Amino acid sequence: MVQPLISLLIVFSSIGFIRGWPYIPDKTYVQIHNVIPGANLTAHCRSKEDDLGVHVLPPLDQYEFQFKPSFFGATLFYCLFSWPEESHHFDIYDEKRDYYMCSHCTWWIKTSGPCSGSNQDKCTPYHWKS
Repeated sequence: MVQPLISLLIVFSSIGFIRGWPYIPDKTYVQIHNVIPGANLTAHCRSKEDDLGVHVLPPLDQYEFQFKPSFFGATLFYCLFSWPEESHHFDIYDEKRDYYMCSHCTWWIKTSGPCSGSNQDKCTPYHWKS
């Protein structure tokens, strides 16, 4: 009986050292801004467990969702973005990439690709997934 308890404590301790102890998942916010000139942006975001539905964003409008990251570091939300004559997809929140970078993740959706940061003029550009 003592051996399984010790094993569990070791496992949870190692997760704590990896993620920061104690690990209490906070809410994470993802904000998506449409900065495509003159076009509505359709965003359909989902994870393995949740389909957040289709949202149509007029130019300069935004959409936000929130969630608690997975205890095991595997949360992934991906979105299909489309506007007239174009369609692309992107992992809008990948816990392995984003957990330590942002708890309020702001994305600026441009024709060239998504851009991460609090200011659209000084954001980090990413490529669309193929």
